[in-house]
Amino acid sequence: MKSVVFFLMVLCCALPMMADPFNPEEYPITLTDDLRAVSVNPAALSYGAAEGFGFYQNPGNLFDGTGDFSDNLYFLAGGSPFGWILGKEEGVLFNTAALSFSPYQNIYLGGNFSWTGKELEDYRYGIGLLCRPIEPLSLAAVYRVSYPDESWGARVGLGVRPLGFLKQHSHRLELAVEMPFRQDGVDLPSLYLRAEPLEGVSLQGSWNLQSQVFRLGVSLSYRNMRLLADSGLDSSFNPTEAAYFIQVHPKEYSSLLVKKSREYVDYNPGALLSEHPGLADLPFPAFPSIERSVWSVIDEIEGLTEDSSIQGLVFRNTLFQASRTNFHELENALKAFKASGKRIIFYYEDVDTANYTLAAAVADKIYLNPLGMVALTGVGSINFYYNELFRRLGIETVDFQSHEYKTANNRYTKSTMTEAEREVLLSLFQGLQEENEKRIFTGREGRLSATPEDLFNHGPYLVASDALEAGLVDGLIYEAELDGLITDEDATAEISVTFPPEKVRQSWADPYASEIAIIYATGPIYPGTAMPGSSIGSDTLVAALRDARKNSRTKAIVLRVDSPGGSALASDIIAREIDLCRSEPYNLPVVVSMGAVAGSGGYYISCTSDYIFAHPDTLTGSIGVAGFNFNIQGLLEKIDVETVSLFTRDKADLGNITRDITEEEDVLFRRYISHVYDIFVDTVARGRGMDREVVDELGKGRIWTGSQAVENGLIDEIGSLDDALAKAKELAGITGDIDVKQYDGFTFNPGEMMSFYVTGLVKAGLPDSIVGFTEDLQVLRDFGNWKPVLLMPYQY
Repeated sequence: MKSVVFFLMVLCCALPMMADPFNPEEYPITLTDDLRAVSVNPAALSYGAAEGFGFYQNPGNLFDGTGDFSDNLYFLAGGSPFGWILGKEEGVLFNTAALSFSPYQNIYLGGNFSWTGKELEDYRYGIGLLCRPIEPLSLAAVYRVSYPDESWGARVGLGVRPLGFLKQHSHRLELAVEMPFRQDGVDLPSLYLRAEPLEGVSLQGSWNLQSQVFRLGVSLSYRNMRLLADSGLDSSFNPTEAAYFIQVHPKEYSSLLVKKSREYVDYNPGALLSEHPGLADLPFPAFPSIERSVWSVIDEIEGLTEDSSIQGLVFRNTLFQASRTNFHELENALKAFKASGKRIIFYYEDVDTANYTLAAAVADKIYLNPLGMVALTGVGSINFYYNELFRRLGIETVDFQSHEYKTANNRYTKSTMTEAEREVLLSLFQGLQEENEKRIFTGREGRLSATPEDLFNHGPYLVASDALEAGLVDGLIYEAELDGLITDEDATAEISVTFPPEKVRQSWADPYASEIAIIYATGPIYPGTAMPGSSIGSDTLVAALRDARKNSRTKAIVLRVDSPGGSALASDIIAREIDLCRSEPYNLPVVVSMGAVAGSGGYYISCTSDYIFAHPDTLTGSIGVAGFNFNIQGLLEKIDVETVSLFTRDKADLGNITRDITEEEDVLFRRYISHVYDIFVDTVARGRGMDREVVDELGKGRIWTGSQAVENGLIDEIGSLDDALAKAKELAGITGDIDVKQYDGFTFNPGEMMSFYVTGLVKAGLPDSIVGFTEDLQVLRDFGNWKPVLLMPYQY
C-alpha cells in the first residue's frame, strides 16, 4: 500500500507546472464544491464540502527555469457559509471574500468580492447560484463584473451523475457542460469529466472548445486531506498551465488507503437519561447538564448501525438510570444494531435488574467481575402513608376520589393500603415481572440453567460464580481482560474509545421530505406555562400544537406522552387543541407514543388521537378523578395559633383549611368530582369509539400496563416512538422520506432555565426517598384543596 501512495504522489508531482494566476473560469461551476468554490462559484460554500483550509499554487515553469515557488501561492479557508482566499499573484497581494446561504432545500446562493493590492483599484465581484434538486443533477450560474474596465461575464452549466441511481456509487462519475457569456458575444462551451475508479482516487479532464485547451488532473484523498494536481494542454498536447491544490477538511474523505478495520466502539453515553430531548443536551457552560436525553443516545446508536466500519459496541460498567420504557427504546435501537450483523458486549462489576434485563435482551456476551453480583430481584414498591402522622399533628384529611381504584390521594388520606389499591398494584407488578422474564428468556435462550421465574426466585446472585452457573453471564473476568477476549474471538477487531470520524459530504441532493411534528408532553400537567421536560403547561403545549398545525409543511403530529396527569382543566384544554389539529381545515393525523406513564390526565390528552402506541410496561388508564381537602385547625390549636375569619358570603371561604367542610360543601364537591368523571368517560368513549359503559367499567381509576391496555382497547398497539412516526407517515399518506421537527412552545426565560438546572443539580445529590418526599409535597402544594385532578399515584 505504501508503494501505491508513493506512486500516486509522484504522478501528481510529475505533471508539468507552468505559471498562471488563480483563474476560476478553468474549473466547472456545477462540479466544484471544495474550497476553490470561494472563487469559482461562491454559492457552493453552503453545500458543505468547502470547509477547513487549503493551499493552491502555480509555481511557474519549472522546466525552463523561470519558475518561482514564492509566486502565485494562495491560502484558502472556509466553513459554511464563509470563505476566504489570501494569496500573491505576480508579486501583488490578492484577496477574495465570499458568503453563501441556502434559501431552500438543495438551492444555494452566494457572492464574492476580489481585489488586488491595497488601493482597491482593481477588483471584481460575482454572484452564484447552485441548484441540486435530485441526486443526478446539478445546475449552476455565475455572473462576474470586473473593475475598472467594467467588463462582465457569465456562465451557466449543467452537471449530471450518470450513476445517480446507484446511491453508494453515484459520485463515481460526473459530467458537465457549461456555456460562457461575455460582453462581446457567446463563447463555445466547455466540457468536463470526473471519474473515480478507485475510492479516493479520481481522474479529471476538461476541454474548452473555444480555446481548444485541454486540462487533465488527478486527485488523491487520505483521511482528512485531499491533494489535486492538474495541467492545461493545448491542441498539440503541450503544457500551458497547471496547479497544485491541497485541502484539509475537518471531516474525513473516503479513501482506499485507509485500512478497513472491524472496529468496536467503547461506548459510554453517560448514566442518567431523560425523556425530553433538547434541554438535557444543551451545552450550557454555566450549568453543566447532569443528564442526556435517551433520544440523543439512540441517534448515536443508529449512526453506528449505519457505519460499515463499526463491528460492535462495548459497554463497561454502564448502569443506565432511565424509565422502564426508555430502557425499551434503548433495547430497540440496540436490537437494530445487532440485526445489522454487529456484536454487543457488556461488562459489569455489579448490575441491577433493569440494566441486566437490557443486557440480557440484546447482548452477544455478558461478562461479570469475579467479585461482582447480579442483583436480579422482583418488581415491587414501598408505599408511605401519612394519614396517622397528620392526625398526630392535628391535621384532618378528606378524600374525594371518584372511585375506590382512584388511589392518587391514598398516601395522604389513608392509614394503610386499601384492598383496591393492593389489587391494582399486584396486577401491575405481575405484568411488569412477566415482561422482565420474557425479555431475559428471549435474549438468553439456550444459555439459562432454569426458567426465568426460578432464576428470579433464587436471586439476587451475590456470588458471581452462581450467576455464571445459572447462565446469566458468559464469563467471570477482570475488566483488563475484556479487550483480549474480544480480539481472541475476532482477530481483526480494533477497540476504540472514539467515534468514527464523520465523512465529507458526497451526495448532491438531500431527499425532499414531508414534515412530521413531534411534541413531547413530559411531567405533571398544570394550567399556564411550564418548562418542557419537567412539566406540562397547558399554554405551553397548546402553543406547540398550534405552531405545528399552522405550519403548512406539517403533515402529521406525533405526541410523546410521559405524564401521570394533573389538572383536569389543563388536560381538557390540551385535548381540545388536539381535536382542532385533527379537524377541518387542518386534518392532521395525531399519533400518540406513550412513555413510562400516560395515565389519568396523561391518558385524557391521548385518547382523542387517531392511534395510540405504548410499551408493554407503560402505566396507563387511571380513568378517574381525585381531590382532597385537609383541615389544619387541630395543628394550630396544638401550637397555640388563633385564627379569625371574616367573609361576606357563606361560600366565600370555600377551601378554608382552618375548619371542617360542611355537609353542603361535601355534596357540592362530590357532585363536581362526578361531573368531571362523566366528562372524562365521555371523552374516552368518543376518542376511542367505545361504548360508554365499557369505558366506565375499564375506568373507575384502574391502572393498566401497556400490554393489558392493548387487550382492553384503551390503546391500539405495542410499539416505540419510531413505530408511532411510521404510523403517522402511513395515516398522512406519505410515501417518501420524512423530516421530523420538534415543537415545544417554549419561550426562553433565563430565570426559569437557572431554576431548572439548580433544581436538577440539587435533586441529583439527594437520596431517592428524599426526592420522592419532596415531590409528594409538591403535589400537595400544586393540587391541594378543592382542585379536582386527573392524577395517578405519583410514583411506583
